[in-house]
Amino acid sequence: MRQKIKGLLDTEYMDFNNPKIETQEIGIKDFKTVLQGICQYMKIEIPQILNRLL
Repeated sequence: MRQKIKGLLDTEYMDFNNPKIETQEIGIKDFKTVLQGICQYMKIEIPQILNRLL
C-alpha cells in the first residue's frame, strides 16, 4: 500500500520504472540527466544499483 506523505504539498510515491503519466516520464528523464551531470561535475561515481535505474 502506498501512503501519501503530508507536508506543505500532498505528494505520492512515484515509480521510476513505470510512470503514470507523460509529465512524470519527462520529470524522471530530466532528473536522471541532472543527477548524471552533477555526479560528473563533482567526479562522483554513481553506485552500481543506481546505474541500473539510469
